[in-house]
Amino acid sequence: MLATPFKEDFPLKYLRGYLAAGIFAAITAVLMAYGQRFATLVDMIYPYVTRTLQTMLAQWSGQVNFCLWQLLAVVLGVLVLTSIVLMIVLKWNPIQWLGEVYISDQPSFFTGRVEPAKTG
Repeated sequence: MLATPFKEDFPLKYLRGYLAAGIFAAITAVLMAYGQRFATLVDMIYPYVTRTLQTMLAQWSGQVNFCLWQLLAVVLGVLVLTSIVLMIVLKWNPIQWLGEVYISDQPSFFTGRVEPAKTG
């Protein structure tokens, strides 16, 4: 029987991860190009959006009597630590685990630095 020479070199089970990483990289590049091309529009909209979000978050978190953001940070830390322990105990691939953590935090990477528009 003939064996396929590429079966072990490039397993197709990782293709979905490569495809997802490529799609997120493309979306990031498009958003950064949009931000640079339309910097004036971004500078006009960004302050309004951030003030609105800050107001909404302040109203939401002001309804409780304890430090909500510190509690959420501790919960996130416990989740990451639990995930690391599970990775070690269940012998998951650390590179795959790191990719999943990166993908779960992908929206925070969309906030790339955009230079303000130059006037004059």
